[in-house]
Amino acid sequence: MAKGKIPEMRRVSKKEARELSKLPWVPDDAVLEMLGPARVLPDGRVLLCYLADGSGTLFSSRAAAEEWNRELAETEREAAEQSAAGYPDPCLELLPPIDDFLRDVDAHAASLGKTIKVADEALDRSLASLDAVDKALKRIPWAKRPVPEILTPLVAYVGEVMRRASGGRWSKRPTAAWEQVSIYDPADILAARAAQRKLQPIAAAAGEKAVAEARARGASAHDVEVAGVLARRAVQEQLVPAKPIRVEARKYNEPMITASNGQLFQPFAIVFIPMHEPSKRLPLSIAVGTVLHVNGYPQAPKPSA
Repeated sequence: MAKGKIPEMRRVSKKEARELSKLPWVPDDAVLEMLGPARVLPDGRVLLCYLADGSGTLFSSRAAAEEWNRELAETEREAAEQSAAGYPDPCLELLPPIDDFLRDVDAHAASLGKTIKVADEALDRSLASLDAVDKALKRIPWAKRPVPEILTPLVAYVGEVMRRASGGRWSKRPTAAWEQVSIYDPADILAARAAQRKLQPIAAAAGEKAVAEARARGASAHDVEVAGVLARRAVQEQLVPAKPIRVEARKYNEPMITASNGQLFQPFAIVFIPMHEPSKRLPLSIAVGTVLHVNGYPQAPKPSA
């Protein structure tokens, strides 16, 4: 079955989950070890109830539930590997070494038109020219945008717009040239997350018990809520986090713009983050213009010759 396509599942409301749970179900922790426990209904369907709000997901069969569990396990494995590696700086993968980038930044910016098929005369490095850039980017599929061939000239061009508008200069991060990154064994991270999942129902039960006891002794609504929070927290604090196996020093590779008033702008972040989080997508002219405005540059000056 293709990843992400499991037609034999659907979300159910709190009311429907409660009604289904009245059937003579059988617990099966192994069905959904990623999110369990699961309830196997008499007709073979599998109900996963969410402790947070009482709603759930209903699977047409155990096989469908297992397929979803495999997909979740694969997603978590990939996330654990990324986390274990210390989330490598995307600037290292998508931009040239920072000294090379800064040396050739003008050439990179000048190559954007050819890269995204926009006439050079439309790219005068003004704030308004970013509308033409946006229009061209929309013709490029999302999956093909976060590549060095596009990101390098795009970051250079957006940075040039910001530099000219703020009277600034290209620079490196002002912090130490290296950062300390903790490296973990992915297996240790997966084990810690599995332990956390096992503690969740225990913490929820402890919270419910504490709330009931607080209400029984006539505590105020605030104290009842606090009792539940503290009880859940006491259980969650039993979790032993994964320990790093070593610490690595990594060089920063993000080019910055230091504006004339000392503010720091991050052209890479402006163009890269929306590629991975489309909900944060704004037209470049608005995204860049807003950053300039809130940092004391309400109007971009005309581009210099």
